[in-house]
Amino acid sequence: MKIITNSIKEGYFEDEFGKFGHKNEHGIPDVSIPFTIIEYPKETKAFALILIDYDATPVAGAPFIHWLVSDFINPTMEKGESHKNSLIEGINSWYQRGKNKWHAHGYGGMAPPDKDHIYTLYVFALSEKLNIDNGFFLNEMIKNMEKKVIVWTKVESLYRAH
Repeated sequence: MKIITNSIKEGYFEDEFGKFGHKNEHGIPDVSIPFTIIEYPKETKAFALILIDYDATPVAGAPFIHWLVSDFINPTMEKGESHKNSLIEGINSWYQRGKNKWHAHGYGGMAPPDKDHIYTLYVFALSEKLNIDNGFFLNEMIKNMEKKVIVWTKVESLYRAH
């Protein structure tokens, strides 16, 4: 299984997918990255994803979760597809930054405060849907993925701190 994305140029996610792009009414960068999953197992019933910034640990006290999606079927995720009713999305780490649960729901863009950070997008091929509700947390997703992950892959890239 592989992830193909045109959102990375010269080793960096493009500005529009983070703090130098569009922000929603709550001030959170909100244009989610596009990608396509290829060569996934034919027995795949659904996909799940995690977009996380481990480099945020020294400044945020923990890795920063930017996007959680469960039970999507289409292997192509369009640019800006987050925040649409068709996706089952979890709570991102903007919740820890004082945003209420529903303002921290879906894609919360990349925003390294101190230096360029590496962002990791994990995609999981699932043998069955997780059947979790909108607004789930990462721990709930991981628990529900147990024994349902057929294969997983990742793509990593930097985002500029400017």
